[in-house]
Amino acid sequence: SSATAEFTYAVLQGGREPFKAYVSENGVAVAEESATITVSGAGFYKGDIHNHTTYSDAVNTFEENVKEAFATKNLSWNYATDHNMYGYWYKNRINGVNNSFANGEYIMMAGSELTTNYGHANTYNLNNDVSTAELSAANAPFWHENKPAANSIVTEDTGAGTLNGWQRAVDTVENDYEGKIYFNHFQDEPYVISEDIIKDLRNYTGLEAWSGYEPYGAELTLKQMEIWDKANSIGWSHIIGHGSTDAHGAAFVGGVQLVAYMDELSQSEINRVMLD
Repeated sequence: SSATAEFTYAVLQGGREPFKAYVSENGVAVAEESATITVSGAGFYKGDIHNHTTYSDAVNTFEENVKEAFATKNLSWNYATDHNMYGYWYKNRINGVNNSFANGEYIMMAGSELTTNYGHANTYNLNNDVSTAELSAANAPFWHENKPAANSIVTEDTGAGTLNGWQRAVDTVENDYEGKIYFNHFQDEPYVISEDIIKDLRNYTGLEAWSGYEPYGAELTLKQMEIWDKANSIGWSHIIGHGSTDAHGAAFVGGVQLVAYMDELSQSEINRVMLD
């Protein structure tokens, strides 16, 4: 025999969460059903702010990353941060992915990982006037092993990799392009940015304190968190620390999540989260 059971549930805030319903007989579960629901409005929304696609050195496309993150990790948003990639075409490509979601249930944002021989840094919320070429020139210039023709290799005589070189990159992103810069996996070889530079730089937004390809308690994570703490103790500014996945495959997107309270799921609210 079969029967239909109806359940009523109350949702107190916006977000995307799984739930399970059970039917029991004499205290023993005889059936269960699970589903994931998306609710609009103010609440906590899960995202991931460091991901790559086939536009740089990852194995999956925008669409494949989003499909996996939405279906298996219950994310509501993420940033695509391909190496030295940005510009109108990149943002328009991402907007096309967003438009494929009904009711605005998922938002992908455009960022860029500034990639040099001397370290990496993610940029967020750049104004619409920025081009890939301009970003590549910010630290005179940026380079990535997959695109040697497009980005000249950095040499010491340009100041790249020094405090002055990185300060120029910070000032370009934060002031000229009205964006935010976070230094990534800054103690991981071969792209180490020295502790002295991290502490002496001024007016940057944050650090990737936990690089999610390493366990939370790993030596790299503990070292980066210690430097983040030291940089904040200097007192010139509040430096945001975050964890992110640095995913190079769809299965890894959302492995480390940033859970943020938003008045609604929107690009403006995601921008605010990255500023706060």
